[in-house]
Amino acid sequence: MLFLYNLVPVVIVPVVVATVCSMASIYVHHHATLSVSGRGCGPNEGLGAGDPPESASTVDGGGGGGFGGQGGSGSVTTQGGATYSGQERYTFGYGSGGGTVQESVVSSGVASGMAGTGAGAGAGTGAGTGAVSVTTTAPPVLSVMNNSAGGGLIVLSCEGTIHCNGDIVADGASAGEAGDNVNLNGGGGAGGMILLLTSDLTGHGNFSVQGGNGGVLGGGGGGGGRVEVDI
Repeated sequence: MLFLYNLVPVVIVPVVVATVCSMASIYVHHHATLSVSGRGCGPNEGLGAGDPPESASTVDGGGGGGFGGQGGSGSVTTQGGATYSGQERYTFGYGSGGGTVQESVVSSGVASGMAGTGAGAGAGTGAGTGAVSVTTTAPPVLSVMNNSAGGGLIVLSCEGTIHCNGDIVADGASAGEAGDNVNLNGGGGAGGMILLLTSDLTGHGNFSVQGGNGGVLGGGGGGGGRVEVDI
């Protein structure tokens, strides 16, 4: 039997596959979190990547990434990424990235993006509304929390039972918020994928493949990812 306690996020670039295999059973305890959020396809990458904005100094926000659900459109002309599938039996894949322009931001304006549609745990939300004025003088360094990347892929496989009372998460990363001073008009990344191969599934845990939020300057929300259970 395999027991998972107090797990930390897996970090591998550019994409992540977290694979846990056991001949018997897998236990995910209620204090454990297995997360590959924001560890899928990078910004502007993937089969369902959102359209990037023309520049970082415009309120025409980028489109959200797509995977299980379509990404939300930006506030003016950019389109959200499309849904897509993988191999014949399983739709293996990662969440696609939202459309971004990774450069200095000098922007002001009012805009709101559209929400993505949701498979799995649902989609990310679109951008908020309100006047925003931001100035930075150097190219920003994007962190995994605001870089619009899609969610990664988690595979749990065992011949026995998966007992899940913790959190298994493959959310897309959001674009920047007003306080971030970075990626403010980017689209949100699409949720990733959770695949469970088991003879039985029990517990009261949470599975999440939500899309990331679009940036406050009109970015579209990321589409939801996929959760598949093969029993």
